[in-house]
Amino acid sequence: MAINYDELKKNIHEFIKTEISEGRLEGTSDDVYAEWHEDFKTKLRIMSDNAIMRFIATQKCGIKVHTSIEPVDGAEFRKEVKIKDMSLAMKKKGIEVTARVARVDTGKTKKEKDFTTITLDDGTGSVPIKFWNEEALKYASIQKGVIVHVRGYIDDPFMDGDQFDFKVGKFGHFEVVDDSEAPELPDIKEPTIAEIKTNRPKHVDLTCKIIKKDELKETKNGKKYASFAVSDAEGEQIFVKIFDEPLANKFFKTFNVGDAILLDNFSSNVWKNLVSLQNNWDKSSVKQVTPQVALPVVEYKGKGANAIEKDLVDVKDGDNVRFVGMFTRLYATKPYYDMCPNDKCYKGVTDGFCAKCGEVEGDPIPRPRLGGTITDGETNLKFSIMGDIVETLLGINANQIKEQFDAIGEAKAFIENFADRVQGKWYRCEGSVKLDKAYRGDLDIMLNKVDEIVEFNAQTKKITEEIKESLA
Repeated sequence: MAINYDELKKNIHEFIKTEISEGRLEGTSDDVYAEWHEDFKTKLRIMSDNAIMRFIATQKCGIKVHTSIEPVDGAEFRKEVKIKDMSLAMKKKGIEVTARVARVDTGKTKKEKDFTTITLDDGTGSVPIKFWNEEALKYASIQKGVIVHVRGYIDDPFMDGDQFDFKVGKFGHFEVVDDSEAPELPDIKEPTIAEIKTNRPKHVDLTCKIIKKDELKETKNGKKYASFAVSDAEGEQIFVKIFDEPLANKFFKTFNVGDAILLDNFSSNVWKNLVSLQNNWDKSSVKQVTPQVALPVVEYKGKGANAIEKDLVDVKDGDNVRFVGMFTRLYATKPYYDMCPNDKCYKGVTDGFCAKCGEVEGDPIPRPRLGGTITDGETNLKFSIMGDIVETLLGINANQIKEQFDAIGEAKAFIENFADRVQGKWYRCEGSVKLDKAYRGDLDIMLNKVDEIVEFNAQTKKITEEIKESLA
């Protein structure tokens, strides 16, 4: 049921009168209430009169307040949800969230329109909420770390790449909550790189160490940008790009490999299934810091810097993962395709035509490929491998693969010749997971690194042979 604020105010005044009569307070009941009201309004800044009344009741008078909130103006609201559970499936349905203010960003659009973006964090995830014009100015001074209760709704994303927009709307509210009334929430802390790769937040503050720094590069428009890799206290790595030219130049001149830095207000970005960080234009900064937790010395892992350790049972579309796996089956498919001979074009060629380049000159290049299933001992997943990894696994180069397959003329017979080289062995693998929409919607992992665990496979082979001998 909703709070009866008339009854609550009456109880507060009765408490004040009792305190005055017993000499613990001075003045009239109205004067004391007005003083407390102004004091809370000054300290908390953004508060409705009813919210301040609840603070007075709980903190000054010890009165417990029922905090469940009824729908406003007939709007239908759901029960309170966690940020991690928010999705477009809740579109246009009211939801309530209690969270801490993780960061506050203010600015103006090109048309001088004020905006304030407040990022909320409830310990399960984070979500930004944007205010415009008068509301933007009203909420610009809210303090980081305070707990707020938000009644709003999910809508389609305005920006490409966003999962959804969270809005307050005319039936909602955004209100600071007394800590004593709110559920327990963890303090705001920096996400780890592993959490960034999993949750892909839009606003990131990260204390990290530079482990790789490239020369300044240029975009197609001729603007310079900086690219570098960093690691965190857990040794996880991620690639970073700064496209704001002044900030890119400043970074390149100021910082070097080994420096501990704070990436302030960066954003996670996904490109070709790789998660990276990039600047939020003129709102981002890079600062040299002394970290509170020691940052280990780690070696840059190339593409592997983007991967996180995961069991195959937990992977999802878009993940980049590291795991130990065994090939359980190779599909009987053609082990190469005719690739366009043009530089940096990996498209297939059919009857002399490339889907990207059109009619091509010269002979197509055979590019090896393999597919099948792989297991980590618990879960099976489809895999695909391209290029030189296939050459390493089969022990022959691309031209030899083409020659042998063309001579045999049958995929099944070709694969059987090489199955023992690959199947039943354990490898350290890295790859990106995607949804195979063309085939039953299953998950498929494109492996970009496959290293055989030679010693382990030798021991396994030895044990297997001993078992066979004992059974003979």
